[in-house]
This record gives sequence, C-alpha cells and structure tokens, in this order.
Amino acid sequence: MNEAIQQKLLASIGRVTRATWYSVDRALSRDEGPRPENVLEAILELVDLGLVEELPGETPAMPVYVLTAEGFRRL
Repeated sequence: MNEAIQQKLLASIGRVTRATWYSVDRALSRDEGPRPENVLEAILELVDLGLVEELPGETPAMPVYVLTAEGFRRL
C-alpha cells in the first residue's frame, strides 16, 4: 500500500470514534484521490503494521478499528 493511501486510511479511522470497515469505506468514497481496491484488506494491513487495533464490535462480522499510539504518531 502506498503512503498516500495509508495516510488517508489512518485519517479516516482517526476521525471516527468507533470506525468499522464500512464507515471507512464510505468516508473514502467521498474523498478524491487514491484509495485501496479492498478497504478491509488495507485496514488489516494497518493492523499487521501495528498502526490500527481491531476491537470487538456490535457483531463479530463488524469489528471496530482504532488507531494505536503509533498510528496517531504517523498522522
């Protein structure tokens, strides 16, 4: 994933208190410029990098994503 897409994802997740992949996808659809082909896969990549944490959501199929301290630092 390129740096511009990574920054857009981090900013989208950081703006929402309890971001889901769907809320991030909707936020990105309103922005111009590059976006990931698959938003969920891109978010999971950020989880693997330690920039985002996955927490249980209202349902198992809709976890919540929040920035880690490192994710905030990279904003």
